[in-house]
Amino acid sequence: MRRSLVALLGLRSGLSLAAAPSSGNHPEWPRWCGKAYQPQYPSFDPGGQTVEPPALPGGPALDVQFKPRYSIYLESEAEAEFVVDAAISRWRGQPWPDLGSPDKAPAVRFTIALTTGDVLVSDTVPAGSRSNLFAFRLAGLRPRLEPYEVVLMGDGGGGERNLTARSELFVLPEKKTGSVSRLDNVNGGILFRGRATGGAFEPFLPHGFYASCDNFLCDADRLRKIRAYAGLGLNSLVSLTTVAASGDTYRELDRLDLRFMYDLRDFYKNVTAVREQVAAVRDFDALYAYWGADEPDGHQDPFPLVVEAREAIRSVDPYHPVSVTLNCQDYYFGQYSAGADIVMEDAYPVGINSSFSKWGTACNATYGDCGCDNCAGDVGDVARRLDRLARHERRLGLRP
Repeated sequence: MRRSLVALLGLRSGLSLAAAPSSGNHPEWPRWCGKAYQPQYPSFDPGGQTVEPPALPGGPALDVQFKPRYSIYLESEAEAEFVVDAAISRWRGQPWPDLGSPDKAPAVRFTIALTTGDVLVSDTVPAGSRSNLFAFRLAGLRPRLEPYEVVLMGDGGGGERNLTARSELFVLPEKKTGSVSRLDNVNGGILFRGRATGGAFEPFLPHGFYASCDNFLCDADRLRKIRAYAGLGLNSLVSLTTVAASGDTYRELDRLDLRFMYDLRDFYKNVTAVREQVAAVRDFDALYAYWGADEPDGHQDPFPLVVEAREAIRSVDPYHPVSVTLNCQDYYFGQYSAGADIVMEDAYPVGINSSFSKWGTACNATYGDCGCDNCAGDVGDVARRLDRLARHERRLGLRP
């Protein structure tokens, strides 16, 4: 009875989030990426653009940020690293002398400590530098599922111009079943550990396709088709079926070391359902990530949903990253990427009409839906979209 009550409360919570107001202007009209696309509705500014911040009136400043080198560490590891940026920014940061000639600017003397005051790193970093690595021992940190809050405090050596930055550090209990994946905050990319890697983390570049339930993963001949897919040299897929419906499919993926991203798109608005799905799949050897949400920006979903979904996933499985796919070129990027460890883009440039929609309306920056938001309709759209998303991150100060 108690379990049913908890599930009901979770379902109600999920529904209340889904019923929250959608984003942008004119939510009462059909829209995509905040834009009307049917001829009975007018064009208007959809809002949500990630604009360049205003320049600091006093000139460039020192923008100090830091993160753990890897998104998670395990209790079996003796050492970890922080990556520290002391970048020069015209948009944000702390006033600092001689930034016009960084080689003359005083170095930053800093400590990184737990909120309890225990110091993990004490060192210096040159002004104007990026991706500086500092090692520290993990021996004194008790493994736990919740992150440690860590604080960087620094100055120019004389106690003046105080700097403060915050981050979080995951030191997780050892995982005895299934895989572990983590992100590299210096070089980018995924590091994967599983049965096939002999318990060591190895770089992993997924190379594969969406794998549908119909005619593939749920087909009567699915095991032969999965083996044929792996035989093509593909090393991964996005599995569009559940463990409950296709348990033998996932066991075959494990056997072949055919790694998969698990699809939570149909569940992400209901945190109870998310937790149930994650609990069912978290200990498979071939799992490398979760697909937390698909095009929440295009659907103008309420902002809290992507964050709530990631927190629900992490509460059950903090050992794998969460991805979110964005469709829009520039629509509330910061809010919709807030629930993503991995941001994926969804530009479909091939075989489309990028200037005129199936509703008989034009597609431009303020109107229409042509499937690929603000695209030119060529393969260069993919690279341009990735460059644009990276620019959004810089403008929002989301790096390193």
